[in-house]
Amino acid sequence: MPIGGWKYEDMPGCALPQKAATAFDKAVSHIIGITYKPVLFVATQLVSGTNYCIICKTTLVTNPPMEGCKIVFIYEDLEGNCSLTKIQDVI
Repeated sequence: MPIGGWKYEDMPGCALPQKAATAFDKAVSHIIGITYKPVLFVATQLVSGTNYCIICKTTLVTNPPMEGCKIVFIYEDLEGNCSLTKIQDVI
């Protein structure tokens, strides 16, 4: 770990509710080079569809792997299509 860098603790994954898990899998399945592991299911918001907010531990596929922690926002429309709407760093 570089001086001043964060060392991420082991964060066990969380079980997402079925609808949130399906939306999460659809939204992140096409992303290459980084993995997202849900660690905290934070909130849902009903709009013309559903927004999900999930905190994830991330691992960037580099040598050595680089870890992070992100807040992931996913939108699921009324037809079941899912997309990432925003990803922001926790720290």
